[in-house]
Amino acid sequence: MTEGETDPYSVWRDYYLGIQGLFYFSQGVAMGALFFLTAFLDYLHLDEFGRIVIQAVIWAPWYLKVIFGLLSDNVSIGKYGRRKPYIFAAGILGAIGWITLGTHQVFGILLILSGILASLGTSMSDAVIDALAVDITPPHRRGAMQGVSWGSRGLGVGISAIAVGLMADQNVWFIIYAIPGVIVSLSTFLVLLFKERPLSPTFKGVSIPDFTYQFKQRNIQLCLLFQIFAGAGLAILPIMQTFLQEGIGFDNTTIGIIFMVFSVGMFLGALLFGLLGDRISVKRTLPFTTILYTIMILTVLFLDLSIMMTALVFFFLVGFSNGGYEATQMRISMDHSPRIVSGTMYNLYNSLSNLGQIALGAIVIAALVQMLQSYQYGWQISWIFLLISLYIGYILISRYKPVGVEDDEDYPLPEVPQFEE
Repeated sequence: MTEGETDPYSVWRDYYLGIQGLFYFSQGVAMGALFFLTAFLDYLHLDEFGRIVIQAVIWAPWYLKVIFGLLSDNVSIGKYGRRKPYIFAAGILGAIGWITLGTHQVFGILLILSGILASLGTSMSDAVIDALAVDITPPHRRGAMQGVSWGSRGLGVGISAIAVGLMADQNVWFIIYAIPGVIVSLSTFLVLLFKERPLSPTFKGVSIPDFTYQFKQRNIQLCLLFQIFAGAGLAILPIMQTFLQEGIGFDNTTIGIIFMVFSVGMFLGALLFGLLGDRISVKRTLPFTTILYTIMILTVLFLDLSIMMTALVFFFLVGFSNGGYEATQMRISMDHSPRIVSGTMYNLYNSLSNLGQIALGAIVIAALVQMLQSYQYGWQISWIFLLISLYIGYILISRYKPVGVEDDEDYPLPEVPQFEE
């Protein structure tokens, strides 16, 4: 066999980090617009709780990403491979949803369909591109890959949020969604420059026994639990726009400025802790970023965020904590995605994280806010989820080696025996 056939990461090139960064930056531009979805629904006269629920419905494809991973793991389309055709399709579908979303003048089922289609295109491209990245990224570059990805997304969110905040006060919703949607849809085609790892000529997909066997592995079970609670710990994010508008009273332009500062912090946190994950291991970065994020959530109880300078400093630090934590969280997902079903498992982890964040955590916070009449107190459920995730995650990363790592002094414990098939 040639070296390319024996080394699963032989197709890797360092410039792929730049391509991934451009895609995630464009995705961040679109996400910045989606952060104002609740403001759009407010413009269409939905009540506060209804906005959070409809947002969770529209974001549904993000916690169904496992379907796209399962599809691209198993169904290869001729000579085009098992990843790239789905990336192309996602770009087309997403463009349709984004362009039509802002045309709706009344709330109804068609608006929900446009929103779901926009989410479908964006989440499908994200899922398949992530699966491709898991396929080709060697262990020593995974932290850099996650740092560049999440940092670039944060930067895109920030730039978009400034523009969207200004336009949201003018209610030009078509422009708000059409332009970011076209940008993110076109950016998916950049990733077609990645070289896919060649498949065996006899490849016929992943068998059901091979797939179900993965769920018998203790490290997979721990990682699934970790992602649910980690996602729920991030649930302050989909609540932020509503908090800043309803809880503090900022207008959309001011909210856009705060999101920009938040996103600069996210960019720096993700890049720093992504790279540190490669150098000092996630056994050190996970506890640090979790505790830092917990402190920031607790701090909101003692601050007067109606003071603009206080709000800017606070949300910069929240963004820094968030970026570092998410880069670490997704690095752990990549480390525990078995090669045979890498796309499916990585996206299952992401689906559970998104479900925890958008459907579980955000709705629980919204319900607590209604009950306690305080966003600051409603936020506090998030750090409980974060500490639970830290407990589970630390067991995982202390006892089980990442995929692709054979001998590493950071993993001195013997590997726990696997279940028999």
